Amino acid sequence: MKNFTVLLLLLIALAACANLEQLDEGIATVELSSPAESPGDAQASPSALEGPQKQWLRSQYHLDLTFDYLEKSISVNEQINYVNNSASSLDEILLLIDAQRQGANFLLEELTWRDGQNIEAFSLSDGELRIELPEALLPEEEISLTIDFQLALPSVSGPLGYSTRQTNFTDWYPFVPPYLENSGWLVHSAAEVGEHLAYESVDFEVRIKLINAPDELRIAAPAISRKDGGTLVYELERARRFAWSAGEQYKILQTKVGGIPVIAYVFPKHQDAGLAALESSAESIQVFEQMFGPYPYESLSLVEAEFPDGLESDALFFLSQDFFANYTDGRQNYLSTLSAHEVAHNWWFGLVGNDPALEPWLDEALSTYSELLYYEMVYPELSDWWWLFRILDYSPSGDVDSTIYTYAGFSPYVNAVYFRGALFLHKLRSELGDEAFLNFLQTYIESGEGRIMSEEDFFMLLSSNESADINILVEEYFSR
Repeated sequence: MKNFTVLLLLLIALAACANLEQLDEGIATVELSSPAESPGDAQASPSALEGPQKQWLRSQYHLDLTFDYLEKSISVNEQINYVNNSASSLDEILLLIDAQRQGANFLLEELTWRDGQNIEAFSLSDGELRIELPEALLPEEEISLTIDFQLALPSVSGPLGYSTRQTNFTDWYPFVPPYLENSGWLVHSAAEVGEHLAYESVDFEVRIKLINAPDELRIAAPAISRKDGGTLVYELERARRFAWSAGEQYKILQTKVGGIPVIAYVFPKHQDAGLAALESSAESIQVFEQMFGPYPYESLSLVEAEFPDGLESDALFFLSQDFFANYTDGRQNYLSTLSAHEVAHNWWFGLVGNDPALEPWLDEALSTYSELLYYEMVYPELSDWWWLFRILDYSPSGDVDSTIYTYAGFSPYVNAVYFRGALFLHKLRSELGDEAFLNFLQTYIESGEGRIMSEEDFFMLLSSNESADINILVEEYFSR
């Protein structure tokens, strides 16, 4: 309890220091005090996972693209330096091209090895590009290949597509999924609800050249750009994916948290709501840095989207325009709760990965419960409101360990995975006590950084806490 109390007093003081200033050029800046170090912060305990923790060697993705804004198409030269982080020798490399599933027109122009030789032994079918290797790729060995392709975006308001107000790029390039020792490539089919793609933690360099674009066009990206002639260059390390957006109508709102730029890209009529989302996001970074550890990236962008709900990505997230349109003053609204939720995904998705199709609770329940931690720390008087508004009013049912294939409808899936997942975590916190619970979350992050964590990993780490007897709790919330 001591750690939570210290953090509570600290962050209430930080929130009281917020000062809004409207700039002449239409960019609003929120000035917040830098987060201080709490003297009572809990220290993460050693990992309970057996054996020494593997030092991951990250693959690198270099994407050099020309974006024809008028045609809504891109021409891309993609270089992948892939590192085999598994303990197995690989005879093939699999690349997923989810853009095809999302309705984009993908044209493979050239496929070569590092030395420029054409890759002859490959197949492309149903969004899967399989490349036969000339010789087995041993553990920790690296192989490099280059893919030249064109992508014409679908005319749709979605994570990948364009409308009159924005053009979004999510899962727009071929990528190598994680490889698991016992089951091979971590690949699942899409479902009616939830997300099915899993990603390795890699380093990105993305170079964007614009053609046929108006001067008003703004790029929302998960990193701060630098210019190389007429090209925008972005670097993003230890990230699961690189998503970005472009729009002519974006109004830009910005702040800094301890040197981290936080930038909102919103439509003109929603600037007041955009400021609120910006504030909630900045406050969330402060809270989660104190509770989970340093923010993993150098900046954060939030983008108002024309598609429903929200979508996380490393150092950037989308939130539906509906949340901005329905914003009410204060923090008692979906815009504020979901801003905190999406910020939390930078830890529970970006830093620590999982299988989002078969074990979605590992990121979604933790991000949902992080909303409560945000309110407890900064707006404790609204904690009871949060429970009613986000959880109890829905009378959630279902097993926390449901998959994205368990339910056909969005509500039953969210009720089971997100809401009952949050209830499970709250009861787990009650069982462990505040300090041990926070300690466990820090240990889980420390053990899972850069990895794909599983439900088994979660409970193996939890079992190292000898004071916890959670068998009855697990039987109540889980089916397996």
